[in-house]
Amino acid sequence: MAVAVAGSRVVLVESDRLKGKEPLVLAGGLGVLGASAVMPIFWNQGITPIPPCIFHTITGQPCPFCGATRSFVWTAHGQLGAAFQVFPIGPIMFLALVAAVVYCAWAIATGKRLKLVVPWRLEQAFYISLLVILGLNWLSKLLFLGFGPSPFPS
Repeated sequence: MAVAVAGSRVVLVESDRLKGKEPLVLAGGLGVLGASAVMPIFWNQGITPIPPCIFHTITGQPCPFCGATRSFVWTAHGQLGAAFQVFPIGPIMFLALVAAVVYCAWAIATGKRLKLVVPWRLEQAFYISLLVILGLNWLSKLLFLGFGPSPFPS
């Protein structure tokens, strides 16, 4: 099966269920989603199981990913306003992770994979776009958002 999309195509291929990246992405994705669900249990007791950001410790400024953990936690708990405030692209990344977990579970269960075949230039433009989006996200944190609200109870 092939579908043409702007000079590229998606092909459904048969594969060994446990070979490839899908089992690792599924396990890692489920771990991140699970941690997003239970992190407030630790935060409510004033405990953060994640080490401090080295970039922030050295510079005093947020790194490109500062706020991503809080954004994932707040997205998992339906607090999208807080999630966007601390890491504007966090909720979108969270949804992408959920989609990746669902796809990996499907690929492992069916033994089929979707293979995206794209021209090199389109792939390059995609990755450059991701870097630009991350840069704009970081710039918004540096100029406007700072660190956002604290996850710890007052």
